Amino acid sequence: MGIPFWMAVWVVGAWMGSMGRVEETPLDWQAAVEYVVPTAEELAWQQLPWQASLREGLELGQAQDRPVLLWAMNGHPLAST
Repeated sequence: MGIPFWMAVWVVGAWMGSMGRVEETPLDWQAAVEYVVPTAEELAWQQLPWQASLREGLELGQAQDRPVLLWAMNGHPLAST
């Protein structure tokens, strides 16, 4: 039989508590925010003109001489089918 879950949580919590706290400075916080917040370049995909029908997308792609991505799948996007 294994270690009960509550005991494992207690041991890990006690170990983490003994490590001490890390002091956060405003510079560290600002660096973390800059790292997490996406840049304009990373958000460029949101500016793509999505089309609801394949025909409209193909016509628009052909008129602008741009490729068309057809995203097709079978099932639920979170794999809970």
